[in-house]
Amino acid sequence: MRITQSILDRNSLHAISRNFEKIGQLNEQLSSGKRVNTVSDDVLATRDILRFERDNAQLQIFNDNAEGVKATLGFATGNLQHASEALTQTKEIAVQGATGTYSASERAVMAEGIDAHLNSLLSLANTRYQGRYMFGGQETGHPPFQAELNEQGDIGKINYRGTTSTTKVRIGPGIESETSFAGRPIFQGKTDAFATLINLRDALRENDTDAIDEAIGDLDNAQDNITRNLGNLGERTAQMDVMQNSVETMMFMNKRLQSERQDADIAEVAMEYTNMMTLLQTVMKVASSAAQMPSIAHYM
Repeated sequence: MRITQSILDRNSLHAISRNFEKIGQLNEQLSSGKRVNTVSDDVLATRDILRFERDNAQLQIFNDNAEGVKATLGFATGNLQHASEALTQTKEIAVQGATGTYSASERAVMAEGIDAHLNSLLSLANTRYQGRYMFGGQETGHPPFQAELNEQGDIGKINYRGTTSTTKVRIGPGIESETSFAGRPIFQGKTDAFATLINLRDALRENDTDAIDEAIGDLDNAQDNITRNLGNLGERTAQMDVMQNSVETMMFMNKRLQSERQDADIAEVAMEYTNMMTLLQTVMKVASSAAQMPSIAHYM
């Protein structure tokens, strides 16, 4: 086959075009800091990069959910601490009322203090967090505890209207955590805290020291139950910390693997860029020395 000048011109143009394309690719890598900017740069690496991005997006959702659960646990912990304090103050009044040094009228005054703590405890049990009732289980739109008034207009009974099941979110692969709490086991477990305060209030009003003594024992049981639930909240908070650390470690590893697939070695790319520019200049010089270089310039 005879090699004509037109063939030489076409080969020169093709070489120059390839060099320009490679230089453009290297320039993009230098600008972005990434070796893979489009699928065509590296199909297999792109597949891995997209997988790491999807995994990290899901892990970020888990991490955000765990952070939300921790905030809920923190709020619930503060709430139950206030409930425990109310029961402690209630017991102090009860111990005073059980002694024989107080008159019926003085115990009647104490009864009003117990009634105030009863209302405070009811308010804590019906607390809302971010617009949702915390202690109603899955029933988060309505107060879970409802009071029935007696003939005197005082609270005579408190009923639980929530559910025993709770709302949950995913905090890890196949792992869920509660974002609400069933209030009955907390406030009306083996010993009903509300009923205990109602009985104590009425015993003080009736000047019944035997009933007051009995209420003191019930108060201890109710407070022990609150304390156990506080311990459970503390354990769950610690578990959230462990889960978040695990998820964040997985995200870090994914980002590192993604970086290994995607990021460019800037020093290496810069060296290759310089070499390609040198090669392009050489090709241009060779092409320009050919007799038909004007036709090459015309095609460019």
